[in-house]
Amino acid sequence: MEQKLTNKEAQNWLKCMLATFTTRDVIAKLADVGFKAFYTHVRSGLLAQQGILETTTCNLCSNPSNMCGLCSEIGNQIWDNHRFKKAKLKGPSWSNTDSTKWCIDSWELAKCYMPPTGYKDKPDADSTDFNGIIGAIYNCTWMQCYFTNDLSKDSNICAKAREEVNKLRHIQDTNINDGDMISFFDCLLNLLNDPGHLNSFKPSVDARTYLTQLQQETLPLSENAVNSTMKKIYEDQKEEFRELLIEHYRQTQSTVSVSPICDGRDKPIHTVFVRPTLIHVAIENDGSRRKTDKEVHHYRELFYKENKLNKRVIIQGEPGMGKTTLLSKFVLDWCEAASSESQEYSANFSDLETLQGFKFLFHLNLRDSPKTFEVVKMIKTQLINKMYADEGERTQVYKILQHIMNTEKCILCMDGLNEWTTNNSDPFPLIATCHKQCVALITTRPWKMADKRIKDSGIDLLIEISGIMDKNQLAIFVLKSLQTNNSKSYAEFMLYVEEKKLHQFLASPWLLTLLVSVWINSQHFSGSLCELNCILIDNLFRKATTVEGIFSHAQFRCLKATNFIYPHVEILNSLAKLAFECTFSSGKSLVFSKEKVFDSLSQELLTFSLQAGILSERYISSIKSQFSFLHETVQEFLAAFHIAKSNDISISSILGSIRHVLEISQVFVYLCGLNTEKANTFLDSDVYDLQCDISHGLSSYVKRLYHKNKISVVHDDNTNFLNIVLAKRNNTETNDFDSNARCVSIAILFQSMLIAGFKEAEASDQNVSYLVCNDFIFHEYLHDSELGDLKSMLMNNTLRVRSLILRSNTLQTKEILTVLQMSKACLTRLMIPAHHDLYRAFSDLNITELVLETYIDAPVLSDAIKSLSMLTYLRLTECNLQYVLCVPVSLKHLELYKITCSAVYLSRLLVLLSSLDHSIQLFLCYCSLAFDNHKTNSAYDRANTDKLVVHSELLSCDMSRIDLLVINGSRDLYELLRGTSIGILALSTTDDVSLAADILPTLSKLETLHIRGTFKDRGCVQLPPTLKRLELYEVKCSTEWFGRMLIKLASLHHQVRCYLLDADVNNRYTEDGLVVSMSDVHSELLSCDMSRIDLLVRNGSRDLYELLRGTSIGILSFETTDDVSLAADILPTLSKLETLHIRWTFKDRGCVQLPPTLKRLTLSKVKCSTEWFGSLLIKLASLQHRVQCFLFDAVVNNRYAEDGLDVSMSDVQSELFTCDMSRIYLFVENGNTDLYGLLRGTSIGNITINTTDDIALAADVLPTQTKLESKGCCAIV
Repeated sequence: MEQKLTNKEAQNWLKCMLATFTTRDVIAKLADVGFKAFYTHVRSGLLAQQGILETTTCNLCSNPSNMCGLCSEIGNQIWDNHRFKKAKLKGPSWSNTDSTKWCIDSWELAKCYMPPTGYKDKPDADSTDFNGIIGAIYNCTWMQCYFTNDLSKDSNICAKAREEVNKLRHIQDTNINDGDMISFFDCLLNLLNDPGHLNSFKPSVDARTYLTQLQQETLPLSENAVNSTMKKIYEDQKEEFRELLIEHYRQTQSTVSVSPICDGRDKPIHTVFVRPTLIHVAIENDGSRRKTDKEVHHYRELFYKENKLNKRVIIQGEPGMGKTTLLSKFVLDWCEAASSESQEYSANFSDLETLQGFKFLFHLNLRDSPKTFEVVKMIKTQLINKMYADEGERTQVYKILQHIMNTEKCILCMDGLNEWTTNNSDPFPLIATCHKQCVALITTRPWKMADKRIKDSGIDLLIEISGIMDKNQLAIFVLKSLQTNNSKSYAEFMLYVEEKKLHQFLASPWLLTLLVSVWINSQHFSGSLCELNCILIDNLFRKATTVEGIFSHAQFRCLKATNFIYPHVEILNSLAKLAFECTFSSGKSLVFSKEKVFDSLSQELLTFSLQAGILSERYISSIKSQFSFLHETVQEFLAAFHIAKSNDISISSILGSIRHVLEISQVFVYLCGLNTEKANTFLDSDVYDLQCDISHGLSSYVKRLYHKNKISVVHDDNTNFLNIVLAKRNNTETNDFDSNARCVSIAILFQSMLIAGFKEAEASDQNVSYLVCNDFIFHEYLHDSELGDLKSMLMNNTLRVRSLILRSNTLQTKEILTVLQMSKACLTRLMIPAHHDLYRAFSDLNITELVLETYIDAPVLSDAIKSLSMLTYLRLTECNLQYVLCVPVSLKHLELYKITCSAVYLSRLLVLLSSLDHSIQLFLCYCSLAFDNHKTNSAYDRANTDKLVVHSELLSCDMSRIDLLVINGSRDLYELLRGTSIGILALSTTDDVSLAADILPTLSKLETLHIRGTFKDRGCVQLPPTLKRLELYEVKCSTEWFGRMLIKLASLHHQVRCYLLDADVNNRYTEDGLVVSMSDVHSELLSCDMSRIDLLVRNGSRDLYELLRGTSIGILSFETTDDVSLAADILPTLSKLETLHIRWTFKDRGCVQLPPTLKRLTLSKVKCSTEWFGSLLIKLASLQHRVQCFLFDAVVNNRYAEDGLDVSMSDVQSELFTCDMSRIYLFVENGNTDLYGLLRGTSIGNITINTTDDIALAADVLPTQTKLESKGCCAIV
């Protein structure tokens, strides 16, 4: 029995609940019998009075106000037999019943006498609760024939029973004293004893016996009875909570404001809602996020991926795009799906059955819970506390909530992640691990998704609201909602939009409604967002005052057309100060306290602001309230207004309170419309920390160093390989692909912010020449209007251009030439269409990166490029090369894309690159070697001789510093490389590997080989004897193919590293219908010495690790958790494994099995429990020799959660105390508290700590080491 039912009073409560359910079963049977008889009585009366035969039926009449004669007469009988049809109540509950079933189902008649909500979906008596059944019996006067007691009296037995049961259901706790229990049982027994029918009714007789025994404690409470009753209680309470939740949503979420300037002008959502366009945003492998063409058309697409429930769905959208309204519509759609009471609106998506699968939906405004981290606590404060007045009921429902979220499928709608200002390290509100069937649907602004704390793995689905499907329909809806006589038409409104060029305001539903409101009120404006905000504020002020006045000398143009701001300008200034303080003081806050308000506003000004509606107040308790501005965009405009009018504000201090300027991009845009010169101070590179990210993002864009196929020139998968090879050859952090994608996004977002600022400055008649822009990227995602604005910005900044990236013919050649000439001193990055007239302008530029699209070969270009003394990156595309290309000595990367040239030309180019005194990367992508059509044999012989001479030069020069990547090369190309001293070679397709197969062994200095492709044959690539590194990326092959590759590597007489990245090595790889087995090659592997092979695996397969079983591999590295798991049982069989490297996260409590030969173990960026790591140390201690263990950036957590359970280190630490760890050499860099706590009192033999923080964390642990012979501190203290 449950613990809470052990005391006498709690058992009394349980007995009362058992009595209630027992009595319900009896009256349910009575009601079933009674209403069948009532239906027979009704039909007999119709036959006698109207002559309507009992065999006559109808199943078409669904509207009680428009029925056929038969259904109308049945309805009249239902009305006539309702006890309260003439009293203050409304009579039958028509919303409960399905009138099309009146002729076939008597229970549909019974439901007309039940309470008006919660019973429409109850198909029979068995599924109806006590309240519904007793209500039907009591309210139907015909049911009096089953009772002796007069049911018309207020104190009848049915009314008393209903009252007692309702009191029981809403009791404060689960304790009832003996006297109250006896009184409760007497009430139910009186009902069951009524002489009219129940006294002799067999179910009632049995029930009275059961209740008497239960009351007198002669019947023990069985475990099954208790559990069954508790389950029924929970189901009843859960259903009551659900019904009240639906009612709450229909009261609070069913309307939406249709005018930002007309207070109280809200309308039912179904009258104005226009479906938004929801676009899938793909999260690429490199972490970049790309809008796709795929739209969301069904709820199932939001909540499920295949048949698996999404855990977190993010809907991002710019301000005013309708995110909040969309969530409200989702909530109402769920109410429609979950409730038996249909409402008069259509669902957002057609598949309401998907929503029916979710028993609960909880809608939360994150701005209302700024300091709350747990979702369940938000639900309590925002929903439960508002739905229930009694504190005891709130506590009880909160307990039910815990059970609901543990067991039921729920939707958690959370609006405004960007408005949630908690300081917790987790970027999302906490949903407990045990809430496995909850899906979070979260709205936010896009800038929030650039938060570094948000991991790709934390997003199951990313959706963007990119506008509404039918802007015209929304405009029509709003026009109708704001007018009584429709005096102004939609056609007139659109003519106004055309004349003023205000189309951009139609993209946002909020701006569209504001624009319609302004137009209806006959207020015209230029298209400036600042002016639009001033019009909005002016109209709001008008609601709080009748005093008018205009600015004779307005500081800002946007104030000129206002009529109510001037007399109260001090209020505007005070509101602007408040907005500024809340935006910049200590992180952006959209909800603030009364104390914060009073720092800027007096009580009088606050009252005015609340009356105007520019501020709103929400009470969160009886003594505390919160304030917010009408809309976030209004707060941002006022913050910009304060900055623009104040001369004592430090821009450095403003930006010091935020992470980056993009976080306040809308403030910047408004500032451009108010004071462009001051806005430009935001762009000072000494003030914000974005310049490095932008520069790196632009460089990554130019070099195509991230997985954005739509941006890349090459549209097939080989581009990804090119990018990955490129990134991996540089050991700098800046080539990390996640960082690249983020930086490209920042560069594009930053430019979009500048374009919006320029547009606003122009509309506001500001001097746009003040707006400084150094980097220009004309990418393909720009709209036509944005292209024009960006071009204008470029022409205003021709003296200061750092980057000019053209992916289209937006600029004419003379315009490009102007930029080259004017920005000669600062231009560093150039990507343009090639043209003869531009080449001479290249001379002596400080360009470091140059891309010539559709390159035009010319002799003058070679000299110009050679003069670029700082050029490091050069890409030429789509041309026929004939003239010798001279490159500057600074060049480090040359890419030729879709180039045609002769073998002689390419040979001379390779010789030239070999002469450089540093390494250089050469990419040949889709290049072909052409041969002249010689008309004479002598000409042919001369060309052949030239080839032989140049090839001999290739053989004699040192090409070991050339890093060559080839995509779709030719046989002639690889023949040209035969016998050369190339140092690094990347073959990116299966055909490239095949064509190069017989020349690879001739490459006398080849040390690094990269391969990608699919290999179905059983042969193996021939390797040069000098090879030191082999990288296989996304290779698909049989275990036999890879096994033979390992044998080849083992035959080399030196250490060799093999990287196997995302490869599919399959034991049953099919070639021409044959199944390839690994048995033969595995036996060969066992017989060869693999101790010199250093193998790194990322996302390996089970067949791969089976191939390695029992081999003599010397060094092994695992890059993922799955790799460690798949290799777990083969590790102890590796007879010569001395070094093991491990990365990633380990949630299980098991430990890696180690081979007895292990001498070095490295854990890099591992996350694990103290139990997991402690078990690993015990394994190391069991080895009979000295072993080194290196920990780099590892997180060892004492309370690491797995499936909601906490793991303690007490057990494993006691084992550590008993084992001899003196042979373990431990090196730690960036450890944590729990790690050092685990080591306390152990017998570790040698420890080196490498950072100042490590020294501090280990300070009180080191003295407890019982066998510590040596300790090292590498940090600077």
